[in-house]
Amino acid sequence: MVTGPAQLSLIDAALHAGVERFIPAEFDGSLSRRLPNDPLDRGQGAAISRLQQYKSQGMAHTIFACGILYERFFPGGIRAADIGQSTGASGEGDYLVNIRSMRSRLPYDTSGSSRRPATISMTAAEDVSRFVVAALDLPQLPAELRMRGDRMNVSDVVRVAENLRRGPFERAEHNMDTLKDLLTLAKSSHDEQEAVRVHMLIATVQGRFDFDDANLNSMVNVTPVRFEDWLRRTWDGQFP
Repeated sequence: MVTGPAQLSLIDAALHAGVERFIPAEFDGSLSRRLPNDPLDRGQGAAISRLQQYKSQGMAHTIFACGILYERFFPGGIRAADIGQSTGASGEGDYLVNIRSMRSRLPYDTSGSSRRPATISMTAAEDVSRFVVAALDLPQLPAELRMRGDRMNVSDVVRVAENLRRGPFERAEHNMDTLKDLLTLAKSSHDEQEAVRVHMLIATVQGRFDFDDANLNSMVNVTPVRFEDWLRRTWDGQFP
């Protein structure tokens, strides 16, 4: 995917070439769930601002939201799948669960009267491609299309991993206060990788990677793979 300054140049070139609709390299959570001064921003904010600017000049755009990519749980991490190497948290076990070491860090939402494991929407990268290709045949494209292959709370994500490994995982449960403490510690020790990992967990509690209405799922004829099926297929033969 083309991101950062290279994507801005591509957007400029698309406008000058008369492109009617641009699809930025997003594939993240829904725009409505992102905060100002986003610590996980990798140039998306600048790209969207540029696209908003060019909308009045006749170039529309569509954002595709897919939540968390399954490939974050790929053997070797998402970078081993040649995706997301610029995120700073692309290694095996960098998000939620380390399947090989059987350990997890689970963010819980304690903002209300109850304590709930955070919920995420997820999609396999291959299915994201299928959804996007199918969407291009739609007569009209809205400003945002949301897709997912599965939706579950983070405790159930670990349960699926435990079923795969046939044993219990170490579970470190965190709320927003303990995550902020971890972030402070990471910053004080200048551990940028850990800071990004914690920011990902904080964003998970804030709902960045979840959405109620996966509108694209009902608009195209794509049947995405479920997370547990993908995980079993991907890790097949890795363990005795």
